Amino acid sequence: MSDQPPTQQPPQFPQQPEQPQGQYPQGQQPQGQYPQGQYPQGQQPQGQYPPPQYQQPYPQQPYPQQPYPQQPPTVIVQQKKGPPWVLIILGILGLCVVSCVLVFVFTGLAARSAIDALATSIPASGTAGAATSEAIEKLPASSANPVGSSADTAGLRITLNEVRRSQGGNVFKPKEGYEYVIVNLTFENIDNKEHSVSSLLSAKVVDDTGQRYTIAIGVDTADIPDGTIAAGDKSRGELAFEVPTDATGLVYIYDPLFGGEPVRFKLDK
Repeated sequence: MSDQPPTQQPPQFPQQPEQPQGQYPQGQQPQGQYPQGQYPQGQQPQGQYPPPQYQQPYPQQPYPQQPYPQQPPTVIVQQKKGPPWVLIILGILGLCVVSCVLVFVFTGLAARSAIDALATSIPASGTAGAATSEAIEKLPASSANPVGSSADTAGLRITLNEVRRSQGGNVFKPKEGYEYVIVNLTFENIDNKEHSVSSLLSAKVVDDTGQRYTIAIGVDTADIPDGTIAAGDKSRGELAFEVPTDATGLVYIYDPLFGGEPVRFKLDK
């Protein structure tokens, strides 16, 4: 026997049969490794993501078109223009009216100037002598014809029938401190041809200070005596004058436009 201890042999392990690469014993897989593309449910290897999965596009549903409310058609109404001849006629009428008024005014002014230039005397019932219309207005009331008398001028016989005073009616009233003096007159044509009476241009009232007062329009009176009077005819009417209540020496004067002398009537209260 030998005194040397027995030599210990390294342990022998049974050799595992070689497995082909990528193949593992049935039912065994290396720890932490999974078949390619297969992982436990809900687990994915860290840092790795599954390949993207593309979803099929949803088929587009056709949207029904909402009907738009139809707008009512716009109706354009064209105003009919009046025929031009209507405007022409209106323009001609307007020019005629303006022309007549201007002729009437200028004729009256010219006639008044002619009367003032040609007046040489006053009627027999007044003071004799040459005088203009302005001078006649300054004559005293005592020299004028009284109420109820008559005076002749320019183929007319003028009679002052009566004089009255008024404070007006419900519509027209005199100013404060004034009153209406209303004269009632008769114009008789004593000529062999017709004559015209125009009180608006020929009649006035003056007081003892020389203040003139013209005819008041709209006062409640009888018709005015104006107009054309045929030979032998008469025209009677009333004229109103707005004068101060304290005016004195009032005289009515009719100064004809053509071929006559002024006549005067006193209007004392």
